[in-house]
Amino acid sequence: MNHSTKPESDLQLWILFKQGDKEAFSRLYELYVDVLFSYGTKISADTELVKDCIHEVFMDLHRHRNSLSDVSNIKFYLFMALKHLLLRRIKRERKLSGIFGFSMNSYDFQIEYSIEDNIIRDEQETMVRKYVLGLLDKLNSQQREILYLRFNQGFNYNQIAKITGINGDSAKKQVYRILKRLREIAGKDSLYLLVFSFFCPRFPL
Repeated sequence: MNHSTKPESDLQLWILFKQGDKEAFSRLYELYVDVLFSYGTKISADTELVKDCIHEVFMDLHRHRNSLSDVSNIKFYLFMALKHLLLRRIKRERKLSGIFGFSMNSYDFQIEYSIEDNIIRDEQETMVRKYVLGLLDKLNSQQREILYLRFNQGFNYNQIAKITGINGDSAKKQVYRILKRLREIAGKDSLYLLVFSFFCPRFPL
């Protein structure tokens, strides 16, 4: 695949990958490995487990490429695949450790930022980030994940529903209720607006 024939859509890239184009497969990995790692580490703090699962997702893709259906949104497909595999691996490892009762919805979705971020950002922005995290701590795990998928990753309500295991109408209602609750907590001052323009750059309020 040369630059003159670079695919313009997920579907084109996916078709080239299915046809055995090695550069298309490399392009898939380059495009999505970082965002998959970011998502995976919000489900599990075990970074090596997350890396292993991402590797397995891509190896499975390559191994079964001839039997895969066409995909119009690769990121959504990969998020679904990674989450399913990661939760199965967590469940298996806990069972081997004698920990039972883990369900596919019993993980704790965490949104954090690193010490390095504190170093490179100015004091005001660091304060805003801490304020955001304080607000998010008032939400449950599923609510945090829904906000992340909607506003940080740009998924629509049906996609969010499939990733989180709820129905589409419920996903839309939950987003509304979450934002309403956060408005009540944060108030309507300028800091609140700054928080959401920072946390939700795709959909500034």
